[in-house]
Amino acid sequence: MRRRPSALDEYDERMRPFVAANQALATENPGGPASEESIDRAKRAITL
Repeated sequence: MRRRPSALDEYDERMRPFVAANQALATENPGGPASEESIDRAKRAITL
């Protein structure tokens, strides 16, 4: 029988793309702001 994912598993699956996109914003352009495209991608990385 297959194990049902825990709440932490579900949280991790949902949040990982959002966290990765936002962490990428911090390293994309260390000397200046992130591009609008990257900011928009980060905004769309999670569905509420």
